[in-house]
Amino acid sequence: MSFNEIILKKIIFKPKITFLSLAVGMLIFIVSPYEFKLNAAIFLSIEALILWGASAMDNAIISVLFLAGATSLSLAPYKILFQFPATENFYLIILSYLITKGVTDTGTASVISKSIMEKIAKTPIKLIFFSYIAGFLLIFFIPQPFPRVILLAAFYREFFKSQNLTADSKEILYFSIFTASTFTSMFFMSGDMLLNYVVVAISGAQINWAQWALYMSLPASVTCILTFILFIAVFKKEIKNSHFIISEKKNKKVLLTAEQKKMFFICLIIFIGFASQSFHHMKSVYIMLIGVILGFTLKIIKPDAIKNINWKLLIFFTGAFSVGGVLNYSGAADIITKKLLVLVPVGNFNEKIIFLIIITLILNFFLGSAVTTSSVVIPTIAQLGILPPHSAVLTLFVYTVVSIQYILPFHHATVMVGFGEGLYGNKVIIKYGILLTVLTFFIVLYICIPWWKFIDIL
Repeated sequence: MSFNEIILKKIIFKPKITFLSLAVGMLIFIVSPYEFKLNAAIFLSIEALILWGASAMDNAIISVLFLAGATSLSLAPYKILFQFPATENFYLIILSYLITKGVTDTGTASVISKSIMEKIAKTPIKLIFFSYIAGFLLIFFIPQPFPRVILLAAFYREFFKSQNLTADSKEILYFSIFTASTFTSMFFMSGDMLLNYVVVAISGAQINWAQWALYMSLPASVTCILTFILFIAVFKKEIKNSHFIISEKKNKKVLLTAEQKKMFFICLIIFIGFASQSFHHMKSVYIMLIGVILGFTLKIIKPDAIKNINWKLLIFFTGAFSVGGVLNYSGAADIITKKLLVLVPVGNFNEKIIFLIIITLILNFFLGSAVTTSSVVIPTIAQLGILPPHSAVLTLFVYTVVSIQYILPFHHATVMVGFGEGLYGNKVIIKYGILLTVLTFFIVLYICIPWWKFIDIL
């Protein structure tokens, strides 16, 4: 096998699907009645979505090809194509990897694993439940989902070292961290400092922290309960084949090393910084940066920690976030929306709500980014008069749909982190995500709408 063939195999995992998708994409490009740039935007976006969804090529390479094509054809401004590197989350992920490296190298993750997880998570189901509890509690300390899930994954990784688990079992248990985080983030406005605040800004609604907590209290609670039950049912086989080794030895008092004490001190500074953010208003990235600088100063985070940063994940994120922007800027999203809007039913309120859910689901599937979907859907729905414009109901309706439903990793940024890390694959997400789509209808129709009527905001 030649060097070029070896390189090609590392880039293209499924040649048949790759070339078939290119053939279909070219056919669509040729027969499409729109002008060149719009056709090109549709072609590149569909190709990226198919190749990502089928895991046909390396995710980072797909992003590079998409960005290169969109840039060379001037399909959107640079600020849209490279919007993710300009966000706080880009740097939060980098800093989170550095902190996680320190937590792992000093053995702090192992201490937490032995002190907490081995006492609480004695069965796979309890560990999955712990994912929800940890995801909820960490909101009060780290109001950004990316650092939360990256740190939790490090703790789980240490815990799994003492367990005899199959690859399939580990995949499911890792997935529980990331999917639980998407649902627990719904409880509070500070659950996701990016998405939660952005949807409010897009809609122009006046919602404060306490109001959000009230409006989403029942929907978020029911969502967590039902998704937990659904997770257990969907992955029953993998969970059944997971057997934890429970230590019979009495836990001795843990004696921390000097490095571990320093690491705990840094984590404490970070937690206090996040928890008191409403008082000092310091950006999350600066809080994490202080922790990293302390880590380097105290010599518990070494310069080679930079190697721990998953640059391919960041490239993947950059491409995935830009797809929705390209479709939106090129006018493709407007075309999809207009074709859907002519189908608005003239029936009762519930029928109209079902239609709005379908619109949001379809656009979310193609646009990928929950933020981009919200920026397209909220103004569109506001014009229909079904839900009051600039209202909490309209805002939280769209937010609930894009938060619960995801079929592929790029449909939710938090899920994309674990996928990019290689902790689980597309099949796991699709298997669970298809049922989440069905569950979305139930939660909106029978939990959200009645609850919002009960508290008199609808």
